[in-house]
Amino acid sequence: MKLFTLDLYAQINSGDEDVALAAHDEWERRNKRSRRHYKKIEAQLPEALRKFCAEQCLHDADWNGIARLPGCTFPCNSQEIMIIACQENTLIPEFLNTFAILQYTITSAPVFERPVQAKVFSEVQPTWLYDEIDVVCPGVFSHSILISSGLVVTIHFRDFRYFIAPLLHPTQQGAVSEERVAEVVQSASA
Repeated sequence: MKLFTLDLYAQINSGDEDVALAAHDEWERRNKRSRRHYKKIEAQLPEALRKFCAEQCLHDADWNGIARLPGCTFPCNSQEIMIIACQENTLIPEFLNTFAILQYTITSAPVFERPVQAKVFSEVQPTWLYDEIDVVCPGVFSHSILISSGLVVTIHFRDFRYFIAPLLHPTQQGAVSEERVAEVVQSASA
């Protein structure tokens, strides 16, 4: 993570009010820089990624992990991976109680780092905190994700797709409630 660093996140959650307030102000400055940077690179990004960034906010979504799709082996240049996040506490009401399934055609193995150890990070049901999108070189992009466990996942990829799938819930009669399936399930692949 270039802007939303784990050190800064830990400072925001400091017990020292002066440290926390100063870190919060810095976070806001970095958030503005992040939005300006995104505007600069937006036209270079795949259409599905631009759509994802415009309509989704996975902040506080449960991080369910990253998986390699069947038939793919590392280190091949045409492998597919996916991330699944459960949006039970999303900030966007129309995506409440959905799975966000992000699929990447990666150019290298994902990188997992835990650069900072701090009490603010917890392994209890990790959640998606913040993410950064960037252009590595023409046609290759990066997505770095800060997870509440203190883990930073960085993915380099050349193609991106995502799907939003409503969670199915049993009714009192034992049937499955599918009222939102038709309205919410979508594919953003171009």
